[in-house]
Parts: sequence; C-alpha cells; structure tokens
Amino acid sequence: MAQLIILREGLAFTELFLLLGLLALYWQQERKAAFAAKAHGAGASGILRAVLLGEDEDIKIASLPQKEWKDAGERSAREFEMHRENGDLDKARLFGKQLAELLLAEVNRTDGCTCEQHHQLLVLYSYGVNKIIQLLPNSMIAQLSLSDFYDEVKRQNPAICDLIQDSVSFTFYILEDRTLERNFGEAFAKLCGEGKNQELEAFGNRKYQAFYERCRRYLEQFAF
Repeated sequence: MAQLIILREGLAFTELFLLLGLLALYWQQERKAAFAAKAHGAGASGILRAVLLGEDEDIKIASLPQKEWKDAGERSAREFEMHRENGDLDKARLFGKQLAELLLAEVNRTDGCTCEQHHQLLVLYSYGVNKIIQLLPNSMIAQLSLSDFYDEVKRQNPAICDLIQDSVSFTFYILEDRTLERNFGEAFAKLCGEGKNQELEAFGNRKYQAFYERCRRYLEQFAF
C-alpha cells in the first residue's frame, strides 16, 4: 500500500489531509476485518460481546475477504493520484472557493429581510451549495470542494462560517429534501418562526432557486 503513494514536494495541505483520510479509512477497514475474524472464532459469546459493545457492524463484514479491503485502499490511492495528475483536485478546490465567493456576496444583500430571515437565507444557500457539490463526479472530488468552500468562507468571515453550519436548520432541509414537494421555502418560513406563511415560503423558494441556478452555471464551467 505504502509504495503506491508518493508525497511529492509542494503537496497542498488540503490534499494531504484528504489523502490521510483515505489512509485512515483503509486502516479502519483492516481493523474491522481483523476484528470480525476474531469474533467469528470466539463463538457465540464473542459475537454477543461485540454486539453489546456496539461493534455488530464489524461482524457483518466477516464474509468479505481481507484482500478486498486492501484492493479498495489501493484503488482509492490510485484514484487520488489520477485526480492530482489530471488537475481535477485543483479544479475541485477552485470550484469550492468560487461557491464561497457566491455565498459571501449575499451577506450584505438583505432584500428587506429581518435579521433572522437573512440568517436563515444564508443557511439555505449553504444547503444549496451542498446540493450542487453532490453533482460532482465522485465523493473524493466532492469532499475536497466542500472542504475548500468552508475553509474560504471561514477565512473571510468566521462568524458567517459558523452561522451557515447550523445543524438544526440543515436537518429541516434534509427532511424536506426527502419529500416529493421539496418545498424548501416552507422549511425556511418555519425556521424563521413564521409557521405557515405563503408569502415568505414563496420568497424563500425564489431566493433558493436563483442562488442554486447561479451555482449550477458555475459548475458548467468545469469539466471533470
């Protein structure tokens, strides 16, 4: 595994962080395979102990050969190197930074909103960024782009970076995203404390769609 990865001079910190994450995943998979084999050989008592410790997922993978986990780690390393060579990682980082600029440009555009409504709009825009990044070709590129998006927002405006990562609001939007209607404006109005407010719902939907479309047009400029 180690010989597949060459850390070249000038490797960006974010890329190194991503690569270390892949290596951590590989190590975790190795550990799971070893644990599963041990639990399998320990009989019923060993399996029960694993379940009580919350490690039942480790047991579920006992049927997967250890070689498959090694192959997966090697494929991830090769994929990482391929994306570095063809420039995809650089494009992913640039795309994330451009999305950050789009969102930061909205910070001072209140459009007559209350302070709370404006804050919730920024969170909704951040959710839209996450949705756009899901359109990237694979999780490696998407994660790097999302990481650079948040890093750039934090670099320019730490308070806004904290604001747009509101987990409660994100949960509302995730749940709404799973419905047929996908009425983000309704979730937006509720988060603003307005309950059922059709005018505010329409406003939220209109603003979200306009921002999402701008992000989508940016994405079209990149060929991954």
